[in-house]
Order: sequence, then C-alpha cells, then structure tokens
Amino acid sequence: IRFFGGFVSFLLIFQLNQSYNRFNHSIELTACFFSSLHMIVSTACSYLRRDQALSSQCSLEALRGRSQDALDALAFEVHVMRLVLAIGASLKFHFRLAENVLAGGVLSRQKAHLLLFDYNRVRCLLTHAEQVLLDTSCGLYLD
Repeated sequence: IRFFGGFVSFLLIFQLNQSYNRFNHSIELTACFFSSLHMIVSTACSYLRRDQALSSQCSLEALRGRSQDALDALAFEVHVMRLVLAIGASLKFHFRLAENVLAGGVLSRQKAHLLLFDYNRVRCLLTHAEQVLLDTSCGLYLD
C-alpha cells in the first residue's frame, strides 16, 4: 500500500507539473499575441504619411482642404485600430465561450450577460458585412 500511495502521489505531482507548464505556456502565448497586435498598430501608424494636424483635429473643418493621401492614411489607421481592437475583444469572447462550454454548456444568467457583452463589444467594432459573418459563426444559440 505504501508503494501504491507513493506511486499515486508521484503521478499526481507529475500531472500538476504538466498543468502548470501548460498554464505558463498559455500566458506566454497570450502575451505574444497582444504584443503582436501592438506591433501591428505601431507599424501601421508610424509608416503612414499623413498631416500631423489631421490627427490632432478631427472636425469637418480640419478635413477640408487636406490631400486625399492624408485622408486615406487616416482612414487606414482607423480601420487598423478598429480591427485590432476587434481581434483582442474576440479573443476574450472566445476564451469566455470556451470556458463556459467546458463547464457544461448551460450558462447562468450572469455568465450569459458577460458573454453577450463581449459579443456586442466585438460586433460594434465591425462593419455590417463583418457583423453578418460574426452572427453566422459565433456559436451562440438561444434555447
């Protein structure tokens, strides 16, 4: 019995060590993911040539008289920021959805509220065509 107890203890410690290693690896991957998103935004914003006055003033008067290239650069920056924010929010939505599915698939009222909040956060950052794609592939169904 002592041998069996020691063996089971060793297996339990080995399993906990594997779980801890997977947890640390997931933290590293998540940090790498968000670091890459930050690099995308930094690259997009730093290599575009646009008027500096255009970025500091977002009124209609500031937009009149600007070159089309500067306006295109500003529109590109807005789209990059919008999509990067949507990717980050969709990852949070995915993790929350996966956690609830692994817990049994039936959501409590509080968890459903948080999941729908994340879903709407992602949805508000998308265009209508992108919202249609999200609606058809999100995996949420009302029962």
